[in-house]
Amino acid sequence: MEKFELALHYLNQGNLVKGRELLEELLTEHPKNRQVLYNLGMVYSEMGEYERSAELLETALVFDPLDANVYAALGFTYSKMGMLDKAREKLEYALKAHPDNIYAMKNLAAILGNLGEHEKALELFEKIGQPLSGTPEVLFGKAHILFDLQRYPESAEILKEVINHPKTNDSIYGLAKDMMNQIVRKEYADSSASNPRMDVIFYCVSALEYFNTVPKETVKKITFEIAILGTEGIDIHDPEQKYTLNNMKGTFSGMQLIAYEFVGFKLIEPTMDMGFDLENEYQQALKMLQMKKNQSVKAKTHLPEGLELIPEVLEILEDIAKRTGKEVSIEMDASLYIDASTTLGLGEKNTHHIRINPKVERKMNHLVLHECGHIIRFFDAPEEERLVPAGNYPIYHKVKERLKSEMGSAEVPEDVIRLWINGLVQQLVSLSVDFRIERWVYDTFPMLRKEQKINLEMGAKLSVLALSKQVQMVTAPSIYTASNIMNCAYIMLLGDLLSKHWVKEYYRYPSILSVAKSLKNEAPLQDMGQKGDIELTNIWAKKLGLDEWFIWIMPE
Repeated sequence: MEKFELALHYLNQGNLVKGRELLEELLTEHPKNRQVLYNLGMVYSEMGEYERSAELLETALVFDPLDANVYAALGFTYSKMGMLDKAREKLEYALKAHPDNIYAMKNLAAILGNLGEHEKALELFEKIGQPLSGTPEVLFGKAHILFDLQRYPESAEILKEVINHPKTNDSIYGLAKDMMNQIVRKEYADSSASNPRMDVIFYCVSALEYFNTVPKETVKKITFEIAILGTEGIDIHDPEQKYTLNNMKGTFSGMQLIAYEFVGFKLIEPTMDMGFDLENEYQQALKMLQMKKNQSVKAKTHLPEGLELIPEVLEILEDIAKRTGKEVSIEMDASLYIDASTTLGLGEKNTHHIRINPKVERKMNHLVLHECGHIIRFFDAPEEERLVPAGNYPIYHKVKERLKSEMGSAEVPEDVIRLWINGLVQQLVSLSVDFRIERWVYDTFPMLRKEQKINLEMGAKLSVLALSKQVQMVTAPSIYTASNIMNCAYIMLLGDLLSKHWVKEYYRYPSILSVAKSLKNEAPLQDMGQKGDIELTNIWAKKLGLDEWFIWIMPE
C-alpha cells in the first residue's frame, strides 16, 4: 500500500496522529502536491490547529486555484478562526467553481446566519440535497435560521426531527433542546402578553395550595424533577399530552407542570431566573389566595371593611384562634389616644379584641402583628404565669395624692389623674415587652421589615414630642419623667435591633438619658417569655419608683 493511501486509511479509521505523520513525510517529499496539502490541511483543521490548516490550504490553492473543495475547506477553517468575512469569501468562490458543493452550501449558510443575513442563509439550506439535507447538523442549522427569523412553529418542527434523530450527538441535542425550550417560552409570552392566562393562574393557585401542605424538601424534589423533565421537552400546547412525576401523584399537562415549577422556584429560590415568565399569573394567584384567605378569616376574625392583611398575618390570626380557642376581632376605634390596644379574651370572654386608632398613619400589617405578639406571649405562658397588672383603691388613692401634691395649686380633674396613672402603668407593662415582640417580628417576618422600620421610626419621632415644654407644663413631674425615660429606653432597644440612632434629642436631658440607659441595660439578651416580661417590668418599676403603683393578679 502506497504511503498516501496508507495515510488516508489511518484518517478514515480516525487515527489523525498517524495519518498526519505520514502526510508530513509526504509533504517533505512532495511540497507542491495539492492532494497532500489539502488532506494535511483538513487534518490540522480536525485537530483544531486552524492557523496551520489555513496555511496549508492556501498553499494548495496556489497549485490549483479552481479547486472548490479547497475553497470550501478554507471557508470552514476561517469560520473557526472567527474570520467570517474571509470565510464567506472562500465559500462563495467554492460555489462559483462548483455550484452543487453541498458542504460549501452548509457552511456558507451557517456563516450568513451568524452575519444576520437569514433569508440568504435559509435559501442555501433549502438547496442542500442528499446526503446532507437530513443530517442533524444541517437540520439544526436550518432550525436556527428559522428561529432567528421568528418563524417559531417551523423551527420547532425541524427541532423535533433533530432531537429524535438517531445520529444527533450530545452537543447538538443539547442545543436543540435549549432552543425548543426558548420557543415554548416565547410562544407562551406572546400568547399571554396582553392578558394573563386564567388556566395558568389556577394552576399556580393549585401549586401554592399543594406546596403549603408538604415539607419544603418535597417542594424542592418536585420542582427539580420538573426542571429535569423540561430538558427532555414539555409540550405546553397540547392539553391532552399528560405527564407523571415520581414525587407527586397524578397526571399533569405540560402547562400545569411549568406552573408548578415556576411556583416551586418562587418558594425555594425566588431570585432564580427560570427563563419562563409566569410572574403575572403568579401574582394574580397570590391575590386570589389572599382574597380567599381574607374572606375565610373575616368570617372568623371580624376584620373591618377595607383592611387587607398579607397571608402571613392572617395565618397568625388563625394560629391564635387555634392556640387559645378564641377568635380575634379587629376594630377601628377613633377614641384611642394611642396607636393600638389589645384586650385579651380572658375568662368567659370568647374573643380577643384588637383596637386600632384609624387616625394614625401606620402600616397595618405590622401594627396588627405587633398586637398579636402580646396575645401569643401571654397564652404561651403556663397558666400560673399569666398575670396582669391591677390596682385597688388604696393604691390609687396613694398615687393620686402624690400627683396632686406634685401639681401644687393647679386643679387637675379626677379623670385626668386616672388617665395618668393607668396610662403610665400600661406604658410600663407594654414597653418593657414591646421590644421583644419587635425582635420576633423582625426575625420571623422579613417581608414586613420595611413596614416595621417605617412604623417604628414614626413612633420614635412622636415619642420625642413628649419632651416638649408644653407637655411638661401640664403633666405631673413624676409622670413626665418616668414616661420619657421609658420612651428613651425603648427607642434605644429598637435602635439596637434596626441599627438606627433615634435618641439624639434625649441628649439635652441627661438625667432622663442616664436612667433610660440603665433600664436598657437591664433587658436580658435571652427571651424568657411572659415570666421574663414580668421580671423586667418589676425591675423597671423599681428604678422608676413605680413599684407601688400596681400589683400582679391572676385574671378572672
